[in-house]
Amino acid sequence: MKKIRYALLTGGLSAAMVITAVLPACAEETMVPLPETEIAESEQQFAETAVEEIVETLIETESNNEIVETEVIEDSSETETESVVEETEETKALEESQDPVEAFVARLYKVILNRNPDPSGLKAWTNVLKSGKEQGAKVAQGFVDSDELKNRNLSDDAYIRALYKAFFDREADESGLAAWKKVLDSGLSRMHVFRGFAESDEFTQVCSRYGIVRGFADLKAPMDQNEGITKFIYRCYVEFLGRKPDADGLNSWASQLLNGQNNAKEVAYGFVMSNEFQGKKLSDSDYVQTMYQGLFDRNADGEGLAAWVAKLEAGNSRESIFYGFADSQEFRKLASSFGLNGDWTGTPVIYKMDKEAFIQCLMDNRSTWEMSKSEATNYSGYFDPGYSMVDMDLDGQPELIVAPAGGSMHNAPVMIYRVQDNKVVPIKNTSSGGNEMQDLALYYNSAENRYVYVDKRLHRSGVYALYESVCEMNCSGNVVNEEGKFEYAKEDFGRTGNYTYSYYIGTQKVSQSQYDNAYNSYFSGMRNTNMKRGFVPYKTWKNYSVSSKKTALSKLYDEFSYQK
Repeated sequence: MKKIRYALLTGGLSAAMVITAVLPACAEETMVPLPETEIAESEQQFAETAVEEIVETLIETESNNEIVETEVIEDSSETETESVVEETEETKALEESQDPVEAFVARLYKVILNRNPDPSGLKAWTNVLKSGKEQGAKVAQGFVDSDELKNRNLSDDAYIRALYKAFFDREADESGLAAWKKVLDSGLSRMHVFRGFAESDEFTQVCSRYGIVRGFADLKAPMDQNEGITKFIYRCYVEFLGRKPDADGLNSWASQLLNGQNNAKEVAYGFVMSNEFQGKKLSDSDYVQTMYQGLFDRNADGEGLAAWVAKLEAGNSRESIFYGFADSQEFRKLASSFGLNGDWTGTPVIYKMDKEAFIQCLMDNRSTWEMSKSEATNYSGYFDPGYSMVDMDLDGQPELIVAPAGGSMHNAPVMIYRVQDNKVVPIKNTSSGGNEMQDLALYYNSAENRYVYVDKRLHRSGVYALYESVCEMNCSGNVVNEEGKFEYAKEDFGRTGNYTYSYYIGTQKVSQSQYDNAYNSYFSGMRNTNMKRGFVPYKTWKNYSVSSKKTALSKLYDEFSYQK
């Protein structure tokens, strides 16, 4: 056995606290004695920084002859109801001493840590205050944010009551206690609540009694920087994941909102599309109801619930349903109530309808797309006017193709209509202002891993000019973009019988061999999907009854197909 004196730095609250211990031989090699001079240096260093971490020294023994003597008062109670340590003659003397700063520090030990101060810790914190390096609120933060207090595992009730005693020098009133509990229940941290107490007028008065400048708390965690942001994120955890947040996750999301990396919609998206949320495997109805609660802060009304579930059953993705809620004015208003900017860019979504609703929508809006007799008059005879359906954007719901009479030789204009939101809307061509289809086919480009519509077209100008072209048609939203790939021109405007030939790849004029090589290479890298579509000529359509027209549209819907 050997009796040794050690310096133990505890909790960032006391400087070198001398412990006299009788150690078994096995423990003598685990701890290094600290000389008296180093103890003094440690005390001085602590007084200068006041931010040392707890260094816990655990002495394990296998015998019954271990003796550890400390100044710490043990708390044998395991309940959450905290009682303040009884005043000893020593603490009474401190409070009645001629040093009010020292009395202020002693009081923090007693009311926050529920123990009497150790001499070295008392001296260190007193020096910090007297030197002006820290003020009352910051010193109190060192006690409240210490591991020693956290390890007591106080309930919210006990924690708030301790703050009342420490910072207001009184017991908690019931209304105030309830209000602060509500703050914690909203997702704000205990340190946020501490700041409310530490920067209060009541604590200012307490500090004044001891001649202390109150100062301000200094909270660094992102979760403690903006009350609205923290409450919003906490709500996302509860509504979408069904649990309270972990500190790391809360700080991470808060940081992203604080620095503008994400907006409220993007944060909500992160929760809804997370593996944790997806792993809940909600039914369509439960998913929609969760969107109502999480993004509208209300229960779903019967009509709205049925409408959204119908969209899912029609083949729309859950992601598209999320955007329908997240881009609404109702969610923007909810985000604004937390102090967040609700002015984000909406995500365009076009919802598919089930077949029956799709056909009925077309029938209800026939005035929008049905050809008149004059529009269907075909003087050239090259292409029959009529109706067909093609899934131009391959979203699982076809578009209506209306082909009126052509205006010149080999001209095949078409009008394309999309059914969305119970309306029939035209799809515009951004390249030429009008759409045209002559020999439309759907290919799969294996190199680019995409499907592409290719239309081969033939135009004439009498017998003096012939133009053959190949273009890609890409439909996105309510527009069609065309990209000319190849064009071949045969012209004899001088009527000499001698034709000139021109070849183009895109807009670049090339030789015939360059054209042939590029043309053959282009199609050799693509697979024809053998797309099929039905067609109802206008001359047949015009004689149909209303019910027959509905049946014809239903048949067109089913006739579109391609090999995937």
